[in-house]
Amino acid sequence: MVGAYTPGRAEEFRAPLAELADAMDRWATGGKQANFLTGYGTTAEAVARAYEPETYRRLVEVMRAVDPGNMFRVGHNIPPAPSDAA
Repeated sequence: MVGAYTPGRAEEFRAPLAELADAMDRWATGGKQANFLTGYGTTAEAVARAYEPETYRRLVEVMRAVDPGNMFRVGHNIPPAPSDAA
């Protein structure tokens, strides 16, 4: 599902999209698609679910090696420390 709207109207679409997602929940796998995470849906847990557990663990290791200060944290952040979500 997708909601196309003009700036400032996101709140109008949040409830109907959530209702549709709830209706389809019985077919959900629990995973997420990183490209479709939204500003209000981009939590540490959602980002972790966008990857297979082993892949996410390796990404955390890479971040720990190349960005231990988490300078590149904007967007779909993968913190350089282990997360409870992985």
